Amino acid sequence: MLRFQLLWTIRLVVVLSCGSAISQEQDLHSANYFVPGCRYYLAGTDQELFLQGLCGGAIYGLREGLQNKNHCIPSEVTGEQLLRVVVKYVDGRPERLQEPFIKLTLEAMHNTWPCKG
Repeated sequence: MLRFQLLWTIRLVVVLSCGSAISQEQDLHSANYFVPGCRYYLAGTDQELFLQGLCGGAIYGLREGLQNKNHCIPSEVTGEQLLRVVVKYVDGRPERLQEPFIKLTLEAMHNTWPCKG
């Protein structure tokens, strides 16, 4: 988990120091905008570091923010595993790419690790 946090911190610093042009016509909240960055991260490329940082930051932030709040992700699940679950979930629903990435991420977490009881 510490390695995941460190990687995202480094990527965020790089992104903030480099900047990025963002098209005003894109829905910056949609899965269609976020998921390519998730894929670049999983592929281990240096492409689109800004998008990689957005994806990882959103997923990490949700996981940390939802601890003990009716979400039951096991503590041994790594950030990369969580990211793979989210990408797989979104890829299985291409008709929903225009929906908010956060919404689909929460669904993926809940469907993969439902709370028992």
